[in-house]
Amino acid sequence: MQNKPLLYFSICCGFFLWTSCNNQKANRKVSPEQQATWNTFISVIQSNDKERFEKISTRTLSCLPCLDNSDEEREELQLLAAENKHAHLQWISQNKYVYTKAFLDQDFALLFTPKFLANLSKTSITFTTVNKNNFVVTVDPPPPSSTEKESLQYTFGFTKKEEGFKLTNINTLSTP
Repeated sequence: MQNKPLLYFSICCGFFLWTSCNNQKANRKVSPEQQATWNTFISVIQSNDKERFEKISTRTLSCLPCLDNSDEEREELQLLAAENKHAHLQWISQNKYVYTKAFLDQDFALLFTPKFLANLSKTSITFTTVNKNNFVVTVDPPPPSSTEKESLQYTFGFTKKEEGFKLTNINTLSTP
């Protein structure tokens, strides 16, 4: 594992999300509006429709995997973590938000790869209703192949706005 501090931070964020969802007595029943939102999201990423992606997302996204999805970014984070772990975590907290337009230009293709899209049909998807205005979709990874040491579990957070549910959060957790 190249970037243990970011992994630990991601695990902490995932655990916080999981516990807050469980403490809210999460409802796993999917409303028609939630299902429609998810179906639209999948359609948009499968068709690579960046204009529609921008419309179904908030102006900024909380996106932890956007911080280290290139070798240069991973190296920069490793150096920062080696120098000062507190500063490293503070930097992550301050920089996890990305404008959706910047996400589309810099991160969309790196996250929504052909492999990710192909695996969507092989995965388990769980809806968790946090409250009437927020829900999270967890996409479990398919079983890793013999050449993969780990795989990623994705979470996508949606918040209800005047126009309907909007994507607000993208996160990944490594699974052994």
